[in-house]
Amino acid sequence: MGLALLARDHGEKQSAIRESEHTLSYCRQIGAPRLTAHAILLQAELVQQSTAKQEKLERAVAIYSALGDKNGQKKALSLLLKVAESGGLKELSEQLRLRLSDLEDKLGE
Repeated sequence: MGLALLARDHGEKQSAIRESEHTLSYCRQIGAPRLTAHAILLQAELVQQSTAKQEKLERAVAIYSALGDKNGQKKALSLLLKVAESGGLKELSEQLRLRLSDLEDKLGE
């Protein structure tokens, strides 16, 4: 995962995606759900296609929710809300806004 983050920070998107795929492969073998969610979230930040981005973000939200990781949920939901708003998905945007607001209340923000 560290190599993926370094590649992202150096603007090497394809290398970052490739390294995050390696991370996901290792996560499947050892069973590391939080690291899996982080790698998927990173991929969602890097892909351009809104459908792929939305699918990855929804997957990350689901994993963070199952783990009870409210900060991870918040980050993934915030990005998902931006995707929904830019895609003109009003109903989804409203649902995400409410869910994010509820989460922020729980975090005390």
